Amino acid sequence: MKGARLILLGLGTTLCGLTLAAGSEASVGTPVSPRRGVVSGKFAVEFAPVVGRELSPARVSDESLVLAVRMELRAIIGAAEASLGERIEAVHGLGRELARDEIALLFMFLKTPPARKEQELSDLPALKNDILNVLRMQNSPPPGFTDTLISIWSNPAQDVVLRDYALQHLFVWYEQGALDAADARTEIEDTLFGAACQFNSLAGTALLGLHRLSAADPAFSHGEINRLALRLIQSPATDLATRITAIQICAERGLKEALPAIEAVAQASDCVPLRLSASAATTRLSGEERDWRLGPWTGGQFIGTPAGLAATLGPAPRDGPYE
Repeated sequence: MKGARLILLGLGTTLCGLTLAAGSEASVGTPVSPRRGVVSGKFAVEFAPVVGRELSPARVSDESLVLAVRMELRAIIGAAEASLGERIEAVHGLGRELARDEIALLFMFLKTPPARKEQELSDLPALKNDILNVLRMQNSPPPGFTDTLISIWSNPAQDVVLRDYALQHLFVWYEQGALDAADARTEIEDTLFGAACQFNSLAGTALLGLHRLSAADPAFSHGEINRLALRLIQSPATDLATRITAIQICAERGLKEALPAIEAVAQASDCVPLRLSASAATTRLSGEERDWRLGPWTGGQFIGTPAGLAATLGPAPRDGPYE
């Protein structure tokens, strides 16, 4: 799950290397304002999940639609015999001019939670992610693409990795213009804010998307994003990867109001990666190195110093995984 944020975008968290980005500061004591549900118009309570779209479970059961498309598409959706590798290869050959019925069939397949026989296919989310890439790069924006992505994210029956991919595609689709519907950008913004109000791993992906989009689009509320990031740092219920993401986003945004919360994590947490991230963020925000011991196994070094970090992490590999 923790690698999901890296596969599509090359985004994610690093423990020490933070990129400085300008960001507005906000009052720590200001509560996060509620967001409207995408369809219902209701407000999601600050600590409650966002109101999702009420979509009936998609079923690839329209035989006439299945039979009307080429054999490659039938193989991709599992309606014809093919290995997972062959299905992925077929996706890569779909091209950028899919017909309307082909797109409709792919939408149904994406929105359908995996059947029992496919639940054991560990690379099924990768197959569906490749389909999303193909749909997103069509020469004409596929009508309903935003709805499909939000449907995937909001359905807890879907694989959590695929739900994470869907959030990533949403903010990339926003950057591309989200031209499949007049109100698509508003719906994407509401969805990302709603997802970031939760405490699970998906909240970190949503927060990362809001941070990225707000750097280029002044329509996003910098103050609200700052408050969401701070809330995720402060809550012990926050998923570990999401908490690390929130800490680093606060550092990138220059949010000095987050310093007390980040310092508390660096001093008190038993989780080494979390403390390392908090220490690096504290140094970035304060301009000072802090000396907080991890324990005797570090050889007497401190996590707030380069020597302490090196002793903890060990030598860096010559060839990094993202070169």
